[in-house]
Amino acid sequence: MKKISDQEIMNHLMRQYANVLNRNQVEQHFQRYVKFEQTDDLIERFPKNIYKGKNFLDLGCGYGSFVLALYDQGYLVEGLDNSSFEISVARNRHNERNKNAGSQHEIFHFMGVENAESLGKKYNVLTAWNFLEHVKNVQLIIAKVETLLTIGGEFHFICPNYSALRKEAHYQIPWIPYLSKKQALRYLKIWGKDPSFFEQNIFPVYKLKLIRLFKKHNFKIEIPKSISMKISCPDAIKTRKVRIIVQVCIKLIGVKQVTSIVKLIYLWPWTKKIDLVARNIRTGPC
Repeated sequence: MKKISDQEIMNHLMRQYANVLNRNQVEQHFQRYVKFEQTDDLIERFPKNIYKGKNFLDLGCGYGSFVLALYDQGYLVEGLDNSSFEISVARNRHNERNKNAGSQHEIFHFMGVENAESLGKKYNVLTAWNFLEHVKNVQLIIAKVETLLTIGGEFHFICPNYSALRKEAHYQIPWIPYLSKKQALRYLKIWGKDPSFFEQNIFPVYKLKLIRLFKKHNFKIEIPKSISMKISCPDAIKTRKVRIIVQVCIKLIGVKQVTSIVKLIYLWPWTKKIDLVARNIRTGPC
């Protein structure tokens, strides 16, 4: 397989985000999402003492950075995406990093989530990083997630919250919450932006509505276990300021109350991003 160069990937991104991101923003996107800048924070969510041995499937895995990083640490992980170029890059990177490993099973699948049942297995953990806002029918995806997960399995996801006052995640302009698609396209034009990318690729996600959809499909909404573990052992918190605040709060009100407050913050409907875990609590056969 011919190696796909970083320049080829950059050229693809420049075409993909034409009239949305400038070159500097595309380079930042490349470092964060194609390279491994984001993966350290994501992998922290899955402590080995809890998640090693569980099988993962990353939905909308893109260029495969998260999957590759987990795989390198010995996790059982696969990824799927419906972009042939991005899956080709992911497979290319995997082969390059493991070219001396002998025969390998395929860990990257060229398919959409709607066809994932053809993989013929259940997963303990599904992940979706900045994926749900690109899905036209998020309720259909949630239903698919329910069928792909084992009972008690977890779906970890992060996406922009279009209920919040924040910059739009792609165009990087101040955003007005709860705009309809038609209003959003007009708003982008007012800013002198080409709305084509938004019209074709962005389907705004609203936090409270998303939580309600998950509950409708037999999911319990939780915070990542890694967060609860850090509250119980704040010395593990890397950021000094946050570590001190948590330690002081624990001394004042106790671990249980701090955990409850953190959960309320995670569930607050107007946070800039949606960063949650949905646990499959359905009953019956897997």
